[in-house]
Amino acid sequence: MGLLQKAVNTYSCHQNLVGKIIEGHCVLAPVSHIVTNSDFEILIDKDGSFISATKLDKTEPKILIPVTESSAGRTSAPCAHPLCEQIGYLTSKNEEKYCLYTKQLEAWANSAFSHPKLNPILTYVKKDSVISDLVRSKIISLDSKGLPLKDKQIVRWRVLGCGEPSACWEDISLMDSFISWYADLRSKNSRDLCYITGMIDVPAEQHAKGIVPVNGNAKLISSNDSSGFTYRGRFIEPEQAASISYEASQKAHNALRWLIAEQGQQIIFGGRTFLCWNPEGI
Repeated sequence: MGLLQKAVNTYSCHQNLVGKIIEGHCVLAPVSHIVTNSDFEILIDKDGSFISATKLDKTEPKILIPVTESSAGRTSAPCAHPLCEQIGYLTSKNEEKYCLYTKQLEAWANSAFSHPKLNPILTYVKKDSVISDLVRSKIISLDSKGLPLKDKQIVRWRVLGCGEPSACWEDISLMDSFISWYADLRSKNSRDLCYITGMIDVPAEQHAKGIVPVNGNAKLISSNDSSGFTYRGRFIEPEQAASISYEASQKAHNALRWLIAEQGQQIIFGGRTFLCWNPEGI
């Protein structure tokens, strides 16, 4: 566990940089957040009324979005991100995805950890006009069924009249709101010994993917099948191999992703990425 312990230590040493966007640099993601590309920006007011929509250039910097443990590791099965999401989740024409998104956002907005920007976004999405507004703005096209030709493009939100910054992906208070809500939600789960921190905490069920973006869905920690000799022969259940708390896993993986983006060196031969660093940043 030496690598992950050093990564958690690194995260703690650079706590002042968490969530802060610095031009020309990768952002150190907070717990329960990922760094990703966005394709469209929708601007609404504090009443949830549409103002404008913009198609974003491919050179636009990546943004921070809140994610659940399940949505961060989703593959083909529908699982909604809490706020910034693919347009396929923002229309009732895809009933399953739409319900997953609106119910989760509603639970967060109605909780003790709510934030002023949430209800305007929820109000707007419940009007079910996201797709028609994007069409009127001439930035998407529909197929014969009235669905977007590309439904995996991500929308980011900007809300006017609910405090600064208006950009949701830059609002530290909004990030803290989700972290607190999701931590409270997870606090009801059983606890176990964390092999990284030595503390009793809620263990992670899934671990982050894409630490090195070029390697896509590759993971540092995985035990996702009981028939491919991942852990068979040594343990009955994957949790018996190693128990790592959700918070420690998030901090370790976010720190490694940040370090690799900032100073990792990729060697073409063998596809390996080499990283050398000091946890204190010296």
